[in-house]
Amino acid sequence: MGYLPETTSNAELISAIVHVNNGEKYLSAEMSMKLIEKMFDDNEKEEVERIPRKADITKRELDIVRLIAQEMTNVEIAKKLNNSPMTIITHRKIY
Repeated sequence: MGYLPETTSNAELISAIVHVNNGEKYLSAEMSMKLIEKMFDDNEKEEVERIPRKADITKRELDIVRLIAQEMTNVEIAKKLNNSPMTIITHRKIY
C-alpha cells in the first residue's frame, strides 16, 4: 500500500511501485509532511479542549473550597463561616 500526491514525478511513482511490489508501504515525503501537520493540528485542538474552564461557583463556595484545601475540618470551617457542619459536608460531597 502506498500514498502519493497527484503531482508525483515519474521517478517517484516507479520507486513507490517497486516498494509496494516488494510488500513495503510507501508514503511520499509530501504526504508524510501533510500527515504530520494534521497530527500536530489535531493535538493542538485537543489541548485547547482540555483547558479547564472557570467553574461557575459562588464566592461562598470558593471560600469553602479554599478552607477545605487548607485541611480544615467541617466543624472548623462551619465556625469560621457561620454555617452548620452539614452545609460544609454537602460542599465536600460536591467538590
